[in-house]
Amino acid sequence: MSKIQFIVFFRFCRVEVMDQYFDTSKNTVHVQLKPDERFTPICSKCKQKAPDIHSSHKRSVSDLSILGAETVISIIYRRVRCTQCGAIVEALPLIDPYKRVTRRPACYILQLCQYMTNKEVAQHREYFSLIIKDAFLNST
Repeated sequence: MSKIQFIVFFRFCRVEVMDQYFDTSKNTVHVQLKPDERFTPICSKCKQKAPDIHSSHKRSVSDLSILGAETVISIIYRRVRCTQCGAIVEALPLIDPYKRVTRRPACYILQLCQYMTNKEVAQHREYFSLIIKDAFLNST
């Protein structure tokens, strides 16, 4: 596996890069992120600070390709105890709660949808039509 540094492709705030590597056999970039504990978590619903952590979970999301390689981001996200909303997912600038793709490919997909059909976009980006429809429906 390669030791190329992919951090330069990501300008995240409120998260830290824990690990990164390029799997040459699968032509895939893997980036592992965790919340930056220097910042107080923010409720994804009401956008207020929520200093109490309810639990932590891990999930993987797709991002834009880097140098022609599929990019998978594994992120540890936290559920916080918001005084107004209860237990809810922390707001992160990289990804919207409960989504399977980061905001970057979601924006790219929406731009493509202005000129192509959903099926053509799915074939072009190798995403499922369901993910594309999800990105489109949640942007309006």
